[in-house]
Formats: sequence, C-alpha cells, structure tokens
Amino acid sequence: MKTQKYFSLQLKKASKHYPAIIALNLVLIVCIALACILVIKQNVGSSDKQKIKIGVVGDMSNTYLDVGVTAVQNFDSSRFSVELVTHKNENEAKAALKSGETTGYLHIPSEFVSAVREMENIPLVYVTNNAPEGLGSILVNEMALTISSTVNETQRGIFALQKLIREYNKEGLRAHTNNINLEYIMSVLNRTNNYKTEYVGMADGLSSGGYFVCGGIMIFLLLWGISCSSILLKKDRALETLLISKGQSVTSQIFGEYFTFFILTFVTFLIFSALAGTVLQYTQIGINELDYRYISDFLKYMIAISPVLLMITSLQFLFYEMISGTVGVILSQFVFAIGTGYICGCLYPSHYFPVSIQKFAAVLPTGIGVKYMRQTLSESLSGMTFVGVILYFVLFIGIAIAVRKHRNEGAII
Repeated sequence: MKTQKYFSLQLKKASKHYPAIIALNLVLIVCIALACILVIKQNVGSSDKQKIKIGVVGDMSNTYLDVGVTAVQNFDSSRFSVELVTHKNENEAKAALKSGETTGYLHIPSEFVSAVREMENIPLVYVTNNAPEGLGSILVNEMALTISSTVNETQRGIFALQKLIREYNKEGLRAHTNNINLEYIMSVLNRTNNYKTEYVGMADGLSSGGYFVCGGIMIFLLLWGISCSSILLKKDRALETLLISKGQSVTSQIFGEYFTFFILTFVTFLIFSALAGTVLQYTQIGINELDYRYISDFLKYMIAISPVLLMITSLQFLFYEMISGTVGVILSQFVFAIGTGYICGCLYPSHYFPVSIQKFAAVLPTGIGVKYMRQTLSESLSGMTFVGVILYFVLFIGIAIAVRKHRNEGAII
C-alpha cells in the first residue's frame, strides 16, 4: 500500500514538470530529426549526388595518357561518382588540394608510359592532405587505387600484345589486335556490366535510412535523462532516511521513483513517434524498413524497443543516484552520450573504426541497445541481444538499490 501511494506521489510530481520537459526536448528532437534527414538524403542513391573530385598531374601531350584519362572521364562507370580534374603541374594540383577544390590528386610520372612499354611497373603517386582517415578519405583512396590499377594493367596488357607481335613478326595481325585492344578497353570501362551488385545493408541488414534513424533515436534517448533533472535530481537526501524510518524500504523507493521516470519516458517516446511518423508520412525520405506506414510502424517499433528504454533509463537513474550536484550529473551524462554514441555507430558507421574499438563498443550499454534497435527494425533480433539488454537493466537497478542502502546506512549511523 505504501509503495503504491509513494508511486502515485512521484507521478504527480513528474506531471508538474512534464510540460517544461516536453518543451525542452522538442528543440532537441527537431535538431536530431533534421540531422538524420540530411544524412539519410545524402546516403540515398540519386543522380544529383556531389562527385568526388580527384586531380591528375601528368604529361597530357602523351597520346596514350591523354586518351586514357579522356576515356575514364567520358566512358568509365566511375564518371558518375568521380570527376577527374587535370592540372598543368604539381603546384597547381597542390593549390587545388589546399583550397578544398579536390580531395586529392594522382601524380603520373613522366616515364610511366615508356616504363609500361618495357613491361616495368612504376606506381602512380596519390597525394592527399594529412586529415585523419574518414569515410571520404577511405572512398578516395580506394578510387585512386582502382584508377591506378585499371590504367596500369590495361596498358600493360596492350603493350605486351604489341611486343609479342613485333617479336614474332606478325605485323599482319595488327589490324585485328587493334580491334581486340578496343574491345579490351571497353570491357574495362564498362566493368559494372560484368557483375551484379547486391546491397545487404549498413548494419544488421538495414538501409542507410533505417541505420541512421536507430542512431538518432539512441542519441535522443541518451540525452533524455539530462532534461529530466528536475524530477530525478535530489538536493536533500534527508527524505530518504525519513521514509525508511516510516517503513518505506529502499527497494520500494527505487522502484517507485524509477518506474515513474520510465513511464514518463515511454509516453514521451510514443508522442514523439506519432509526430515523427506524421512528418515522415509526407516527406517519404526512404526508410525502407517502415514500408511507408510510418505512424503505425513507428508506434509498434517504439513498443518493441521498450527493453532498450528500460536499460538506458535505469542507467540514467543510476547516474543521479551515484553523482551529487547538478553540474556533475549532467556533464557525466552528456560525455557518456556523445562518447559512446560516436564509437557505437550512432553518429558515424561503426565499421570504419578499428576492430578493437568495434569489439569494445559492442559490449557497452549503448552498443547493445542500438544493436537491439537495429535488429528489431530488420526483424532479426537475437536472443543474446535481448538477454544482454535485460542483464544491464537488472545490473543498473541493483547497483542503484545498493548505493542508496549504503548511503542511508551511513546516515542512520
């Protein structure tokens, strides 16, 4: 009876602060939603995507080199994603790189073509800035490697055939070899016709839209506890001791306060899900997993990920239980949210991080939580992920009870 009464009192307290909490989080959810929409639109395939610009430095008076670069610019399938910019000299290429006009440039040595004629391999030099490895750098490096190997192997094949013709005195075959060379070049330039691309998703089988929606929801959830400081932060702990003296156990206090916080969280997420579903119903930004039934699917999805809400809210409750002072508890939650959100793939695809970081992030509450969200959205939820979320929830609540018991035992003594 006392537990129910204490729970109802906590609900009344929370309801008084709820309008202010909603108003504060509306700003946050709009910012996160806009960021997700921008990221999703950039990742959805379209013909008007910005191309990666790569500079080329070399002796364009050489017929073979000029024809090769022109062919790549006009016939190769990479022309839809990469634009080659020719430079007169390396100083001009460096200036374009420093100004941000190009992402990098390929320096083709003057002896490159003659070396290929002699069946020698002189590598092309790719120059970029000293920025850390990111998604853009990785793509450009791979593209540079593709261009280098394509030009190199194509020319080696053609010149090798011509060398054999000269050695065996088969000049009569030159007309036929020219046709063979043209066919060979076109097969390289149209290499996308030689294979079928199958898209398996960014993580857990999700499209880019589904991936970043899960990340956005997790970031909002991680920051949610900060806005609830008015109902979770206690300036005076004397009430806890008083309740214990009146027969209100620590466990009943914890459950009364925590489940008030959880219900507040769950209701808020349902409201925001309905609003987000309404907006997405008209924007149609390309979340394939929701099948364009955004309102109903979002609400069902939010109910399905309620174990994640349990886990993260119990962690946030533990922050308030362990850390005293407004600045300390808010700063701790903010650092945890941004730090774990980043390495767990909420802000940036996690598979671009080193394997050691990926393994570490996978066992964090944020990592398990966002994996649960992704697997739920892709209908591939594993039992291990579910068990991991529940174990973290039990652990956080258990620690919160132990901390309060220890604190109040010291106060009573």
